[in-house]
Amino acid sequence: MKLSKYGVFIKVVECGSFSGAAQQIGYTQSAVSQLISSLEAEMNITLLTRNKYGIHLTADGTACYPYIQAIYNAETALENKLSDIKRILTGNIRIGAFTSISCHFLPQVIHSFSEKYPAVSFELLQGDYHEIESWILNGKVDFGFLRLPFSPKFDVIPFSQERMVVIMARSHPYADADVFPAEQLSSQRFIMLEEGCIEDFDEYFRRNGITPNVSLRVRDDYTIMSFVEKGIGISILPETVLKRTSYQLAAKPLNPPCYRKIGIACQSRTALSAAAQLFIREMQGYFSKI
Repeated sequence: MKLSKYGVFIKVVECGSFSGAAQQIGYTQSAVSQLISSLEAEMNITLLTRNKYGIHLTADGTACYPYIQAIYNAETALENKLSDIKRILTGNIRIGAFTSISCHFLPQVIHSFSEKYPAVSFELLQGDYHEIESWILNGKVDFGFLRLPFSPKFDVIPFSQERMVVIMARSHPYADADVFPAEQLSSQRFIMLEEGCIEDFDEYFRRNGITPNVSLRVRDDYTIMSFVEKGIGISILPETVLKRTSYQLAAKPLNPPCYRKIGIACQSRTALSAAAQLFIREMQGYFSKI
């Protein structure tokens, strides 16, 4: 999708450089620089400082940034609405997702959807639950995947659930067991996903009277798998995250079982573009078959 000068400005701020923004959006660095200069001239203020360390917002730029974001979000909404009016399925779908969704489900669904509607483009932002929630609230994404239950201020589209499994090194005493007893979690060195992701386990721990022995906190699923593979500890991850990985791990369902319920959240489902609503239906159809 061709970006307006406001969209280009936002991309420059996100990338911290003209060259990085130009590479991401397919513009020349000169074109990006000219668009920013034009915007600054139009507003009669300096929005960015440029030095050898990169690009930074000025005080005026910082003050104006949320308003520029709002203009860009309104432009995007208007473009999608005009497409709806013309009954041409075009536009840009902005999605917030966490690892298991973005790596193991979205590629197939986007591929299938793009074959039917090649004029629709996508923008995928990956983050944890709190980040995705903030992106939905500030309009940075059209909708996002979150763990249920979540904030009542969103429109909720229940979606699916993922089984949570204990992962361990193949030399672990429970590597050959059928299940992993929940009570054993308190006595094992546990590697925990950092703040923003631990909600997957908190309720399960409380319900089963478990206080995990957390020895390490990390942000990324694949970092956890690397540490677990070396026998540094055990962890709990969604079963889908383990697909198509080369890590030498044993994965066992918990006893009692543990599941993560997933839903799609948006500010207003009726306000979504026709393309976004159709894509959500495509996702629901895909999940109904697996």
